[in-house]
Amino acid sequence: MRANDPGSVFDRECMALALGQAQKGIGHVEPNPAVGAVITRGTTVLGRGYHRIFGGPHAEIEAINDALRKGRSLKNATLYVTLEPCCHWGKTPPCVDALIRAGIRTVIAATRDPSEKVAGKGFAALKKAGLKVRLGLLRDQAEAINPWFYKFHRTGRPWVIAKWAQTLDGKFAARSGHSRWISSETSRLEAHRLRQSCQAVVVGIGTVLADDPQLTVRIPGTNPGLPRVPDRVVVDPNLRIPETSVLVRTARQTPTWVIITHRASKAKILRLERLGVQITILHADSSGNVRVGKFLDFAARRNWSRVLVEGGPGILSRFLRAGGVDEIVVFQSEALALDDQAPQLRGSVTRTTGDFLKSFKFREAALRGEDVVLRLWGK
Repeated sequence: MRANDPGSVFDRECMALALGQAQKGIGHVEPNPAVGAVITRGTTVLGRGYHRIFGGPHAEIEAINDALRKGRSLKNATLYVTLEPCCHWGKTPPCVDALIRAGIRTVIAATRDPSEKVAGKGFAALKKAGLKVRLGLLRDQAEAINPWFYKFHRTGRPWVIAKWAQTLDGKFAARSGHSRWISSETSRLEAHRLRQSCQAVVVGIGTVLADDPQLTVRIPGTNPGLPRVPDRVVVDPNLRIPETSVLVRTARQTPTWVIITHRASKAKILRLERLGVQITILHADSSGNVRVGKFLDFAARRNWSRVLVEGGPGILSRFLRAGGVDEIVVFQSEALALDDQAPQLRGSVTRTTGDFLKSFKFREAALRGEDVVLRLWGK
């Protein structure tokens, strides 16, 4: 295996094609990574594919099936794939077995799978079966497609997405705290797709008291069994969540966590647990709020690799000040609030504008209906 092999011009073109395939799966396959694959013989592309949906065939299998549908033999062919092929049973059989059976001769992979279940074992199985393996072609580009996947498996910490909608003057809601008037229907649909890609959706107790949200994924026309439902999490240090709230009343249908501190009422804890709510006690900071670092440790223990923090300005500000955010998604409305009492992000001397500019950079700005969606990633 030759790490960081630059490859020929044709090799790079084929891997670039596989990367383009992988990008089609973003937002549909999480918590799996988005992966693309291309199969060639000589300079002919025999098949291509990508991991389309969570629980569905992996990219390698899609590429094999694409070639077979066209009546093409895969004997002595070369596979270009953006991630090391899996070697274990999950929702689908091991990809390495399918590659070996198909007669693939060479596997050129962009990156090693950092997860404990694979971590080089896929390459080892291919080499043991006599296949040639090359690693590292367009590695940086491949890792940029799934940064959350590499962070989670290399550091043990989840990839945290901070999401909010705001008016042109930076307000999150009316002064009452009610926020549903800000973003357009198109933006709200995209926000649901973002939820679908995460394993947990986090809000503060203020959002629950103001909006009584469902925090579920609602996408019209979705196939039965989908979308996947992320766990719902309320950070509520003093346990103020109403027992009549939607989240509590549906806790037995959708996993619902309430994160509290030691100051919460033991009697109310017992009542909520009887209603199906899962309670976790974490340490408080000097202001009585749940420590962000302790929450991230808890999220890692729950195996939440992607966590969406989506309301309101209090909890978002705490995560940003603590340096606990990897990605920011802002739905920028064309509306103006013109209300100095309406809620917005809260400043702090501990995080200056200069700190923020050193930490984040723009990745995308796109028009969605009447709104502009801004995406920033941590540097």
